[in-house]
Amino acid sequence: FDYIAALEFGAYPHFVIFVRMPETSTHVLHSRGLHGVPKHRLQSFITRIKQMKEPSVGRVLAAGPMKQRGLQATTKVLYTGIFFDTTVKLQIEQVFKKNARADSLLRNVCNFHVTTMFLPKKEYVQSVGLGAEVSVEITGFYAHREVQILTVGSIGNGFEAKVGNEVPHITISTQNVQPGVGTNRI
Repeated sequence: FDYIAALEFGAYPHFVIFVRMPETSTHVLHSRGLHGVPKHRLQSFITRIKQMKEPSVGRVLAAGPMKQRGLQATTKVLYTGIFFDTTVKLQIEQVFKKNARADSLLRNVCNFHVTTMFLPKKEYVQSVGLGAEVSVEITGFYAHREVQILTVGSIGNGFEAKVGNEVPHITISTQNVQPGVGTNRI
């Protein structure tokens, strides 16, 4: 996923070829393996590859990255964020359309927020300052056929140190990818 996202969103010239391993016998694969992967895991890989059917760039982007394991996150909060009222949401949409010279948004219009932390730990949730009003500086935009975003610069009222995204942003809309998948790979 990471390579496909880098090629697609980085607008690098590329040609992607998907190659499938023809061997599907767990016995043969296990005997050839160098890393000691158990046969039941190999069978699971084979099953998932068959379920994927024909691979394509679009399917890889839609599926998203592999799930991260070992996260020490609270199970009650998926993410924390900075959310905007209706008036500000309309202003954000107008700013994007004007700067990106976009006549319309993509198919899946998002709820316009800045994610401050995905899968936060309990201590983070308790310290984040729920309900606080903050100022958000919009510094740029990115318009791609799969995703449209505004990048965020400084965030007022002490939130700079609390934002967990490498590049804070507001997802405006997406076409075929999930918002958290496409925008965090740009």
